[in-house]
Amino acid sequence: MIERVNRLEEKIMSVDTRLTLAEQNSRALHKKLDTLFYSMLAAFGGLYAGIAGLLAKGFNWI
Repeated sequence: MIERVNRLEEKIMSVDTRLTLAEQNSRALHKKLDTLFYSMLAAFGGLYAGIAGLLAKGFNWI
């Protein structure tokens, strides 16, 4: 009976370790995606400004 309890405790500890690693990975991924999001936002802003400039030039607004 004690052996079964010991095995169960070992399995629970391994699940806890896996959850800790998954949490660390998700935090790292979140930080990386946050940086990529701001880069993408800046790229879309530049694209929007470029298209607005081309429209203004095409319609002789500037």
